[in-house]
Amino acid sequence: MQTERKLATLIDPSKHQVFLVSSPAHLPFGFAIHPWFVVNTLGQISRWEIVSRECEHRDMRWGHIHRDALRPFQGISVFPLFEKIFWPSKLLATCEGSLAETMGRFIIDSKNTYPYKDRYVLTGPNSNTYARWVLSAFPSFTATLPKNAFGQNYRKQPAIEVGLVHGRFQPPHKGHLRYILAALEQAQHVIIGICTPEACTEEFAARTGYPC
Repeated sequence: MQTERKLATLIDPSKHQVFLVSSPAHLPFGFAIHPWFVVNTLGQISRWEIVSRECEHRDMRWGHIHRDALRPFQGISVFPLFEKIFWPSKLLATCEGSLAETMGRFIIDSKNTYPYKDRYVLTGPNSNTYARWVLSAFPSFTATLPKNAFGQNYRKQPAIEVGLVHGRFQPPHKGHLRYILAALEQAQHVIIGICTPEACTEEFAARTGYPC
């Protein structure tokens, strides 16, 4: 509780501020972290995070995005559904000024823009996926999620399971790389086929019609 009170003293009602805060996750996953954002808009304080369960106040949740599920700097409960014992909270990063004003608007609007708000999985998308999504939009906000922020690197798998690209790659160049990367955006696995893998000579070009 002392940590929560100490963090609350950082709020300046005359400023725009954004705080990235974390606590250990619910047991038995206490080795992982649960992050959230606290947004201060000139004294108007709100807390934004992903919560696995739905709170009772429908006007304060949008899918799994919750506003003010707990006090701004209060750590989450040690045991799920038993809200009497809470983890201590830890400040990971903070910013203020114009960056915080823009970032705060982005976080508040995430209820409309976050792509995974209606899906929650322990391995991702989860609360760490959400925090990484926000941070990726603001590289100047120098914050790093720790390695135990499991799910921060979640990436939605493409609908196509296997894709195919082909070429002679004689030699490989940047166009080939863009070709392969575009395929990886649409397929989970990509097979690269090597066509006519012969040394390109004038005789070969004349015979096949393929330019060297």
